[in-house]
Amino acid sequence: MMSARAVRGNIPATPDGTSASSYTRLFILQKEDAMLLGRWGQPARFSRAILLVTLAVVLSTVAAGCIGASVTSKQLYETNCAECHGEFGNRLPIARLDSKEFLASIGEAGLVAATRDGKGAMPAWGKAKGGPLDDRQIVAIVQYLETGRPQPEKVAQTNLEGDNLDQLIKNPAVLMMLFTVCVLGFLWTMNRVTSH
Repeated sequence: MMSARAVRGNIPATPDGTSASSYTRLFILQKEDAMLLGRWGQPARFSRAILLVTLAVVLSTVAAGCIGASVTSKQLYETNCAECHGEFGNRLPIARLDSKEFLASIGEAGLVAATRDGKGAMPAWGKAKGGPLDDRQIVAIVQYLETGRPQPEKVAQTNLEGDNLDQLIKNPAVLMMLFTVCVLGFLWTMNRVTSH
């Protein structure tokens, strides 16, 4: 906090002849309010702004990493499974990967085991059995089947409407980018308001 002595020398003469002590108190309050100095001599508001921008960038990076993981799962499915099961998992009548009932009847552990070790006509895909996939990749494919795979009717509807706004809004990376832009716009506006 500033003391009255530190500020008194910088007080301009009062234009209306009011007492210097009341003007000094007003000046000190305004000075403390406007210039709570941070470590580098910048206003504390600017330091908070830097913190908010850093937080927004970190969160958007984390969200982008999450999106990257689901893209990898989709690519793993398309590369290793789609040839037999089809793009939407509906090619084999005995193993309908597009059916929530089928997936629920086997369960996540059953799907992982069948993919890793093979079952019936399905070959083993796990590295321990000579396949190309490690356990982490197999779990990623199974989770993709349970949560992230597009359904044929949804894809057809999207293509007919040509409107992907719903999908765009649900994307966490896009939301974080929008949040970052809003924060930066707010900070720019505040900087312009306080600098005038």
